[in-house]
Amino acid sequence: MSRVTLVDGWVTNAPQQEIWPRVQHFLVQSKASIEVAGPNEVWARQGSQVSTRLIGGWFAGAEKYPKRIHVRFGPAVDGTQIDVQIDETLGFGILDPMFRNRYQEYFVWWDGLLKTFLPPVVPTTPQVYLNGV
Repeated sequence: MSRVTLVDGWVTNAPQQEIWPRVQHFLVQSKASIEVAGPNEVWARQGSQVSTRLIGGWFAGAEKYPKRIHVRFGPAVDGTQIDVQIDETLGFGILDPMFRNRYQEYFVWWDGLLKTFLPPVVPTTPQVYLNGV
């Protein structure tokens, strides 16, 4: 179970056939490795448990924190529906409040960048869930 999760969804007016190339480009730019890609979704990973634990969560940049990303897209009335979920995947060990906040801030920042690639028709606010707090 993830201790920090971001969930967001919006409708973009980008045509559905343009979504996958834009998401792929975004993931490559953000140094995420694509694990599974289907016609309407992609699973990716970013960061590393090893480097985060060796360097330490306080010293490593948040982009190096281990996380799993799931982006789904499909038809909507006014364009294409985009659904995003990002989960912390640090695993066992302590996730102190400062470390948890750095994850949370990074997830919101990352989600905002994705929205520049797939701009929403109507602005949305992501929901960040903290488990085991």
